[in-house]
Formats: sequence, structure tokens, C-alpha cells
Amino acid sequence: MKTNIKNLEIRKATLKDFKALYGLIKTYAEESGHINDLSEDNIFGIFAAAQTTQNAHVFIAISDYNLVGFVYFYSAEWIFKKPVGRIEFFYVLPEYRKSTAAHELISMAISVLGANDVKMIFADTFFKKKANTYKNFLGKFGFAESGSLLILDGDY
Repeated sequence: MKTNIKNLEIRKATLKDFKALYGLIKTYAEESGHINDLSEDNIFGIFAAAQTTQNAHVFIAISDYNLVGFVYFYSAEWIFKKPVGRIEFFYVLPEYRKSTAAHELISMAISVLGANDVKMIFADTFFKKKANTYKNFLGKFGFAESGSLLILDGDY
């Protein structure tokens, strides 16, 4: 059962949000077991690229002036020769997971990718300690499991 959060705001992150966002990304890495390079320089490079391209996005969830979650996603033309989307990083603080924050962040990612003619969205579970929870949550949006990938295929 989802609970509503008072004053929940979902918006595109700006450079002013980077310090708080980086702290949340470190928490995500510790909890999820993510092993890729999540150094501040690397994350700032990803974040800066998301500020300057139409294909990459970082959206954040804010409740009562506190950053409580984020989603980083992008679209690209891969082997399919058509735009596909990928939800790369997604995290909501544990105390907000039963709220609408997680649902609204993923809904925003799907909506933005769909508006950019993306017909297939990938999310991986390979590095996530709580892969089953992640699979179950994204399954509510129609994502289907294929190995360590979750795939949402179609119009949305």
C-alpha cells in the first residue's frame, strides 16, 4: 500500500542538487552493492552530461526540502537502430519506499522516454542485492524479466 507524502515534488535535477544527490548515490551504492565507479568525479561527469543532452535525465524526489530519491535514465540507438531507454540508477530512501515517491520517479522516467519515441526500456538487476524486490516493483509497470534484465516493450 502506497502512502502519500506531504509536499512531494518530482523534478529534473539541477547542478545545485549535485551535492545532496551525490550523498544519496553513495547510500544507494552501499545498499545495492553497485560496484561500478561511483567516484564523485565520475558521477559528476554523468550528471553534467545529463544537464547538456536531451537523451539523459536525472529526476529527483523531494519531500519537505529533503532529497528522498532519484532516477537516472537515458535513451540511445543501440543495436536495434531505434531509440531504446535504460534506467541506469534508481533509488529511494528506505523510509520513503512505501510512499508514492518510487512510483512517481519510475512513472516520470517511462513518460519522458516514451515522449522521445522510445519503445523499449531496459533496467538491469545484475548488481543489486535486492534484485527480487526491484524486479517485483518494476513488474508493476509491465517490465518482464529476461536474465538479469528487465524489459518494458511497447507504447507507454
